Amino acid sequence: YFCDRWCESCTYMKVLSDIHYINLYYFSGKNVANPSAMIIASIKLLSHLGLKEEENTVRKGLHRVLSEGKVRTRDLGGYSTTNQFTNAVINSL
Repeated sequence: YFCDRWCESCTYMKVLSDIHYINLYYFSGKNVANPSAMIIASIKLLSHLGLKEEENTVRKGLHRVLSEGKVRTRDLGGYSTTNQFTNAVINSL
């Protein structure tokens, strides 16, 4: 959402939008992106919906995978793919 007039928050959102577009173009279809941000967004959605048990289950699963350190995407110093990381979180639930 961008307003008609210049403001600090709109400029900030525009910068984030540009960065997202660049990353989307670069990582699209390569199975190398870290899905943690999307998983965290899902955790926040579950919280917003009042699904505390489900929120805690997914949060603990993500934490378990990150703590073990066996499955890491490239940006975290590993060699796992997006699918491998996502499956590891799913399997840890």
